[in-house]
Amino acid sequence: PLFAGTVYCVASYQGLRQSSTKYLLIFTNYPSAPPSATITASSSSVSLGVNFNVTCTALGEIDIEVDFTWEFPGQQLGRPTYTREIQEPIYADSQMRQLSRSVLLVDEARPVDDGLYKCVAQNLQGKTTVSTHVNVLPRTTPGQK
Repeated sequence: PLFAGTVYCVASYQGLRQSSTKYLLIFTNYPSAPPSATITASSSSVSLGVNFNVTCTALGEIDIEVDFTWEFPGQQLGRPTYTREIQEPIYADSQMRQLSRSVLLVDEARPVDDGLYKCVAQNLQGKTTVSTHVNVLPRTTPGQK
């Protein structure tokens, strides 16, 4: 049950009654642990010009917000990327959990996209950092060895 509202403390003694000032009762969901995160790339090696994505998935408590931040090659050069974030309740470990996912989309791989992709999944209790490496390979032409 969810409780919120105004609360008063009332005391009475030998027919005398006294009320306190009102208190505001607020309940928040607070996580018991940092999110548990994993990271996967759509492919560990991609050819120049091919689109790919890197997905960071965090399993946590229901109704607990998870924030994602990314570090990736090309970021310092202003290489534009796009992210898509999804949260959905799932049944795992015999209980309801929340699956939060951040997908980093990289269009038309370039040499600057080769390297380490790092995701930080964070809630009010702490953060978890995971990483994976993506190799960008030169294009091969048919018959080339």
